Amino acid sequence: MTKNSKKPLRPMPALNDGTELGRNRPLMDQLFESDILLTARQAKAIVLAEAERKGKRRKKRKVITGSAYRWPKGQPIPYTFRESDKDWHRLIQDGLSLWEEETCLRFKENRGSSFAKDKIEFIRGSGCYSSVGRTGGSQKISIGHGCDDKGIVSHEVGHALGFWHEQSRPDRHNIFERYIMGGTEGNFAKRSDLEADGMGLPYDLGSVMHYGPNAFTIDWDQITIITKDSKYQRSIGQRLGPSFIDVKQINRLYCHHMCQGTSVICLNGGYADTNNCDRCKCPPGLGGPNCASVEPSEGTEGNHRIRFILDSVSYSCSTTCQGFVEIKHNSDFQQIGFRACCDEHGIEVISEQAEI
Repeated sequence: MTKNSKKPLRPMPALNDGTELGRNRPLMDQLFESDILLTARQAKAIVLAEAERKGKRRKKRKVITGSAYRWPKGQPIPYTFRESDKDWHRLIQDGLSLWEEETCLRFKENRGSSFAKDKIEFIRGSGCYSSVGRTGGSQKISIGHGCDDKGIVSHEVGHALGFWHEQSRPDRHNIFERYIMGGTEGNFAKRSDLEADGMGLPYDLGSVMHYGPNAFTIDWDQITIITKDSKYQRSIGQRLGPSFIDVKQINRLYCHHMCQGTSVICLNGGYADTNNCDRCKCPPGLGGPNCASVEPSEGTEGNHRIRFILDSVSYSCSTTCQGFVEIKHNSDFQQIGFRACCDEHGIEVISEQAEI
């Protein structure tokens, strides 16, 4: 972190950054990391993790550890609605579908005479919030007024499935503490191996679980999270839906048994699709039977690195791009590319391999 003198707690400026944080400003004193309801056990683990952090023993983590926090594999996850608003029901079901379409997970409304001991109860509270992992009994996810976005629903459900926020990983990008509101610095604490497991996957700037660049800022003109490569600054904080790596983590966590023994071979970070084990689930931008196909350019020879120049873009500018052009130039295609939507021009990159 970039250090600063002690700041008084100040109210966050009235601006919505497109994430749950913008909706939850009145609840900041009641929630951890802007939208998490902690159990007593989790709160204790965070205290222990802080001691571990000071001892500088860190591992790459994102998913909460311990089978007690997992939902049973191979069984639908039951849920209920507290309110009767059908449009609100459809919004939440659209958010659940973002996970169902990409993983083996299924969600089933618990109604009538059926009864599940452990279930998710969707409520229309004062904001958007959830617990992390299966906490037992009827655990609440609030999708309140102002949270009516299926991407935000997928974020809160991601917590219930076991995800912490992505930037809580020890290998996160830089935090600029000068502009963090006094009294909210703890929301940038890093998780440890006592609390979470990264499933062997890289840090994901495109995760639906990542804070936006202005998280807990005292001034919306200033950012608090700085990407190590400035081209990726507007890529963090998206709430369109789970990223490829988000989905891959859930499939490793809950669905690894689905495609055991399959003969399909997938390249470039792809893997057997848990909804159809005879085909590969490929990173965005890749295809073909084994994720090796990229649409070729005309009039070029292969096996050369590519020089790419972005002259200009014409999209609505925002701190986290909603409409954008995305350029993947790194060798790991399962990771997000950098997204451009503002006045970026003259950006030049050289691909790490013969594809971009």
